[in-house]
Amino acid sequence: MTINFTLSMSVAPNGNIRIKTFETTALALADATKDYVAPVANPLIATIDVPNATPHIVNIYDSPGGTNDGTLLSSFLYDPSFNSVSVRDDKYYTVGSGTGNAPNDGDTALVDPDLKGYDYDVEIRGTGTMMTDGSEVSINAAGGFNLTATGDKFYNGQIIIVHFHPQVTTYQPQTGGGSAKLINGIILINADTTLGPIHYNQMLNLASTTSTLNITLPALNTVPSATLFPMMANGGNQVNASIIAAGTDKIMWNGAGRQTMYLGKDEQLWLMNSTDYWQVVMSKGNFDKVGLQSWSDIVLPGTIARNGSLLLRATYPRLFNDYILKLSSSNIVSETTWNADDTQKGFCTLGDGSTNFRIMDSRGLFVRALDGSRGIDTGRALSGSYQADAFAQHSHPLARKNAANGADTDQVKDYYSTGGNLGYSLVGGTGGSNRFVTGTTGDTETRGKNEAKIPLIFI
Repeated sequence: MTINFTLSMSVAPNGNIRIKTFETTALALADATKDYVAPVANPLIATIDVPNATPHIVNIYDSPGGTNDGTLLSSFLYDPSFNSVSVRDDKYYTVGSGTGNAPNDGDTALVDPDLKGYDYDVEIRGTGTMMTDGSEVSINAAGGFNLTATGDKFYNGQIIIVHFHPQVTTYQPQTGGGSAKLINGIILINADTTLGPIHYNQMLNLASTTSTLNITLPALNTVPSATLFPMMANGGNQVNASIIAAGTDKIMWNGAGRQTMYLGKDEQLWLMNSTDYWQVVMSKGNFDKVGLQSWSDIVLPGTIARNGSLLLRATYPRLFNDYILKLSSSNIVSETTWNADDTQKGFCTLGDGSTNFRIMDSRGLFVRALDGSRGIDTGRALSGSYQADAFAQHSHPLARKNAANGADTDQVKDYYSTGGNLGYSLVGGTGGSNRFVTGTTGDTETRGKNEAKIPLIFI
């Protein structure tokens, strides 16, 4: 078992930091020892491997090295159901000293924002010694505590010692009273990263310095049960971050296991390990909307314009893998066909076949619902297929005009057939017979009333 913890020290250690662990059933003999050689980072992110996954007492020393353990800084109980622990050494205040947020003579409260969010016991040394488990103080919202017993106050020269409790910094299922933090901080990830213990139950902000970002999850069988990886993408240059399960592990999504999921800008994805899969605890974004088409006055977050762009697969992995590759082969044409024939631009292409792909170009076009065998718009079975403008067959009436009403060069004159039925004939004047035509009117296309919008596709 690996014990993970963070040690924050108010004063830098004089020498090395030594960690010794003792099984609670065998306290006489340490089962593991580890030294961190000076200079030691503060805070120190520490790990130590122990033989058995059982509760352990962990002692932390400011050690000169060698066989001398040195001064004990802190000691805490580590349970295997924890994933990591945060440990702080004691903090001291001298009443009336005017330093370090120490209270003054007669005060009934100690206010120090540095104490906010921590669990601790309070010891007061001076005229007598008081140790409180919380029954004689109340927590101050600004950080610190108030004395609550009638008549209690601080006196000049008293020493106040705050003994911090070890804090579980990852999710721990509770079987009774008490509490544990679900998320313990935020870690910025701006480059390709394989997640490890330092990332457990931390909010991971994925904000790459490049156009791509790959996050690899740890192997399921190496992660303590009920470990949470909450991820968000606020900022950065990536379009999508790829969240990749290690080896043969899978992420369960919509009832199926998949190797990779993709996180877009301003989206969230929370994963928790289970026996067989990474489970999606919460998701917010375009996960089920990728490829959905819409229109707007602006290019909305999480969308791009459907303008026939050639896009990189590495930059737009979700659009390529979760939409383009799921299209019917009939909806994919070659680059040569797409570029040569305007009637094919409602389809997508696989680009050069390896690094890029092309989306449809919907600019300047209306959308018509696919007929689906209804029989109104017959002959088209493919979504994205082009249809030129047209108008229905029809006839135009011609006004009858007799020669007696004016000397027209081209006239419509009546006649009587042998059978006695009235008919009309076109009689050419100087231009010859059958050259009677209507005048030209209208615009360059047939269209209905409309308003222009930007065609969009969700990425």
